[in-house]
Amino acid sequence: VIYHSGVFKISFSAANDENFVPLADNIKDFANQRFQTYSLTLPNQTCDACTLQLIQTMPDAGNSLYYSCADIRLIKPAPSDTTPPAPVSNLRLQADTQSISLTWGNPTQDYSQTMVVQSTAPLSEYPQAGVEYRQGANIGNGTIVLLGAKTEFTSAPLTDNKLYHFAVFSLDASHNYSQLVESSGQLSQLNHPPSVTLTAEQNGKIKQKVLTDGGKISIQARITDLDSADQHLINWTGTDYQLLELTTRDGAFSIDPSKLKPATYTIAVRVTDSGSPNLSGQAELKLQIDEPLAASTPAAGALGIPDMIWLWAAFAVWRRAGRASLA
Repeated sequence: VIYHSGVFKISFSAANDENFVPLADNIKDFANQRFQTYSLTLPNQTCDACTLQLIQTMPDAGNSLYYSCADIRLIKPAPSDTTPPAPVSNLRLQADTQSISLTWGNPTQDYSQTMVVQSTAPLSEYPQAGVEYRQGANIGNGTIVLLGAKTEFTSAPLTDNKLYHFAVFSLDASHNYSQLVESSGQLSQLNHPPSVTLTAEQNGKIKQKVLTDGGKISIQARITDLDSADQHLINWTGTDYQLLELTTRDGAFSIDPSKLKPATYTIAVRVTDSGSPNLSGQAELKLQIDEPLAASTPAAGALGIPDMIWLWAAFAVWRRAGRASLA
């Protein structure tokens, strides 16, 4: 439109451009605005040759008028559909270590799409009949994570172990929403394998070489597991039947080296956790067992340390006696 200082008027005729009835008056004419929008309610009737008339008044141009018309038809609205479709069936939830997946079956009649709403608490609001929602929008405390004619959904990667709630609705073309079908779950714990180290102690000292007469040896498996709730099954093995019958399931045991031949023995342990799936760690220890050192005796004619000390003392006495004689 071209701006004039007047107003706009809208009228309606049911037939033949006659008997116009005013619908709106005094619609402001804005300066420098070439396009305008105005909403109004049409008469509640039907007609095949109705007319809408728009009049622009122009006081600044001798009170002249501009007329515009549009031919329209008014028809009865179709009966409204207020019946929701059947809910989805066989909703199943599967969680792994990073995401949660859902599968379900959709109804076969009066069905358009499926809506999945994700939240960290039971859904506080349900979708309203007749309202069109978009994926990514919020409903109460939840977020619409799927809106489409699908039978499965996998969440985006999740970073914590919260309990997640999923509300699933089927809907028809009139945006009627079915009864709620819901499920909840949390991420599966990622199991970590245990680690284990082996040590051998004799008389309170960690050793890899021990003597047959040095006392009992304590063999200990030190287990580290990031999953503090895991329990562990311990299996020992040895390379020599003389070592011992390794039937212990404990993390430590003792052996008597005096009952073993001098040699290098290998002791191994395998630790299996109770996580899902079961994971294991293993370690190996090589233990050298030696005979005790034999006591050494001086060779014939050789002077031992005690003999040398005695000889030095005798020589010192002799020197003192010699000096006394000379004096």
